[in-house]
Amino acid sequence: MKELGPMKVGLFLFIVATQRTPSKPLTACPMDILIVAIVTFAINLLLGRWRVRYRKFSPMWWVLIHASIPIVIPLRIGLGVPLWTVPVFITLGVAGQALGARLRW
Repeated sequence: MKELGPMKVGLFLFIVATQRTPSKPLTACPMDILIVAIVTFAINLLLGRWRVRYRKFSPMWWVLIHASIPIVIPLRIGLGVPLWTVPVFITLGVAGQALGARLRW
């Protein structure tokens, strides 16, 4: 049996390592996108309602503007929702904040 050279072994390992074999499909389930969208809007609706209590541009105001990010990003990544949906979620976050600030409950 012919011995493989180190260059051929390295090339083989590179090809095997770089082949795309996702554990999840490349397209997300529409229900996953809807779940992240609803969670994004709902969280920002509540945070927007809470935000009106603080002076504009105060530290707590900034915290409440950005508080949903550590919740939404892991949820999006965990459900395998694609990157093209990020502008949609940002828009829903802004809409939730704006509507939450205007609602009187």
